[in-house]
Amino acid sequence: MAVTQEALPFLSEVESLPDLARILADKWPSKSSHVKEAIAYALAYSGDIEGANTQLEQLLEMLDKTVHWQREMAERATLLKTKLTNFHDAQQQLRIWEMESRSNLKLD
Repeated sequence: MAVTQEALPFLSEVESLPDLARILADKWPSKSSHVKEAIAYALAYSGDIEGANTQLEQLLEMLDKTVHWQREMAERATLLKTKLTNFHDAQQQLRIWEMESRSNLKLD
């Protein structure tokens, strides 16, 4: 039911990764680290390196690295920031994380 009522209407507005980043930024407060991470990844994957870097910097500033899950998020953000100097390396890292997520969620 949640997919039908919430996900499908949201996804119907998304035609590209830059659209996703814009819609996320418009619909949810920037205080959410998960939203900030999703925006950064969408921008990085679409090639907006400057925008992705800005979002990752803001994400890193808002995280409390003494909290386990936030420290893990910071490690991912830091790794992606280092890969942003080469667009293909950044895309490859995002693909690796996508494959790991698909496997963990048993979507393959």
